[in-house]
Amino acid sequence: MTRYREAIAALSDRLGSDEWFLGSACALPSALFKCFTINTGFFYSNPTPLDALAFAYLHCILHSTNSIRIEVTKRVNLVAWEWRLRAIVRAAFMH
Repeated sequence: MTRYREAIAALSDRLGSDEWFLGSACALPSALFKCFTINTGFFYSNPTPLDALAFAYLHCILHSTNSIRIEVTKRVNLVAWEWRLRAIVRAAFMH
């Protein structure tokens, strides 16, 4: 359980108040039109594959009865992030 707590804390710290994980740094110059500038460089304004992976895990955890769920719910930024991505996923399937 200690490792789960540490991993959840690290994930929450990494996301912080950012919109996407890892700052979603642009890797390709051709993608610059999808980016916006934030003091130190360019960042995507859309989720990345890492966000999709984290969403899959957090979504499953948050909809379980597992004790790990409680640890995630203590991290308001992770819960809010999962809700926001869930809305994006739902909207994509509605069209």
